Amino acid sequence: MGKPGILRWIFVFAALFFLWPTGAFAKEKVYHIPIDHEIDQGVLQFLKRSFQEATENKARAIILELHTPGGYVDVAYDIGKLMDETPTKIIAFINSRALSAGAYLALHADEIYMTPNATMGGGANY
Repeated sequence: MGKPGILRWIFVFAALFFLWPTGAFAKEKVYHIPIDHEIDQGVLQFLKRSFQEATENKARAIILELHTPGGYVDVAYDIGKLMDETPTKIIAFINSRALSAGAYLALHADEIYMTPNATMGGGANY
């Protein structure tokens, strides 16, 4: 397993540790939602279903793992609005890059975490 893979698991376990209620086992949930391709209408529909499921199941948090070159600005706007309207805490985890529309999504999260050498921004020069 390479360094990015190890860092991903360290982050997931650390998030679970800090979000885990003391003395309780499996009573609260944390949803991990990876986005590892271009932001498009399919991602919007996937996130609508995922966020709804997390909210219905009373998840304590959603970890939105971003590894994306960007995508459609209009779709990113709709996803940002969806994130703002979702009552569940959303944590953006940038595994390697969140460019353009991916950066926009990260900025709509409640918290942002990045691996060392991860990139977040808006240009094609990355």
